[in-house]
Amino acid sequence: MTSINCPKTLHAPSGWESSKPLIGNDLPVLPPAEDFSMTPHGLYFEDFLPGQKHATDRRTITEADHVNFTTSFGFFEPLFMDAAYVQTQTPYKARIVPGTLTLAVAEGLTILSGILHGTGIAFLGVELTVLKPVFIGDTLRVEIEVTDKRETRKPEQGIVTFFHHVFNQDQAKVMEYTIRRMIRRRGVDGAEG
Repeated sequence: MTSINCPKTLHAPSGWESSKPLIGNDLPVLPPAEDFSMTPHGLYFEDFLPGQKHATDRRTITEADHVNFTTSFGFFEPLFMDAAYVQTQTPYKARIVPGTLTLAVAEGLTILSGILHGTGIAFLGVELTVLKPVFIGDTLRVEIEVTDKRETRKPEQGIVTFFHHVFNQDQAKVMEYTIRRMIRRRGVDGAEG
């Protein structure tokens, strides 16, 4: 299997006060996009090979993440909002986070890995399985495997299928999903060659 090394942590751009790695909740407000990039460039369609694996950094889901997500998008279920209900009416000891928040964090980590930076064109579909609950305070990471790729009628793009494994801090797999993405091809319409 081929493996491509992508950066696992971000570093503050030059001119910032700190040059230590920026991880999880330590991330400062980012400068305008023209001043910051995750990696020089993402991978093109041709760079993705079936069997290839990529890894993301980790991110802890905070109380603020949970409250912002659930209140912004109407997830007012007692399962997510009522600690007493969860302890007395469910098999869980604490509130769980919505599976869609887990997916959002996993996709954010995928984007931060840099593999799609400047080359990802479209999200085409997902098939997802939730395997275990995720709780506030859990730290997630994603292992990404390229499972398939195919050309399209348009010479500037192709479709790549990935299988994502989402793990918590105990290395338990909490979610897995297959996702299809439209990816830019190299050397077409101004793409780097």
